[in-house]
Amino acid sequence: MRVSIASLRAAGISSELITLAIEIEEKETAAKVREQTRKRVQNHRSRNACNALQPLQRYTTVEINREKLATETGTLFAQESPTIESESVSKRGTRLSKDWNPTDPDHTWALQQGLSNEEIDHVTAEFRDYWIGVPGQRGCKLDWSATWRNSCRRFLNAPRRGVRPGKPKGSYAEHWKAQHGALEEQLRRGWG
Repeated sequence: MRVSIASLRAAGISSELITLAIEIEEKETAAKVREQTRKRVQNHRSRNACNALQPLQRYTTVEINREKLATETGTLFAQESPTIESESVSKRGTRLSKDWNPTDPDHTWALQQGLSNEEIDHVTAEFRDYWIGVPGQRGCKLDWSATWRNSCRRFLNAPRRGVRPGKPKGSYAEHWKAQHGALEEQLRRGWG
């Protein structure tokens, strides 16, 4: 119940007591606001954070009571297995660990795609350095193996794979001769 200052003065309460009551009310209101803000921030962080420590539940098991199933649906479904397993996927991503490496099947997949072991090591080091440095939600993924395979695909489709742009192999003269020879060949065939 709110009481006005005028009604308190009319009731004969001193100014010091009124001031003290106002200060106490302001402190209580500030404490309530701080508590509400703390809860709001905590809820926000729990919704938006990448919680790598949260246990990942791979399978959920549903037990079926055969008698109840037989009475509700008939005997047709009562003969099925008493346990149904369904994979439940975590909807929260995780950050990449500093010591992450591709799994053996991923490494084999990369070799089958045509990458050498040195190229796989190069892609992995570049991938790890990049994703460890990405801040916030963008640095969280559900499937790091799939993200790494996409990185391998980008590396495979990049022009001049394995050669740094602007850095010729061998001497500069050999590089110039090869470029000049290719240009002359294009002009001779009418491609240029």
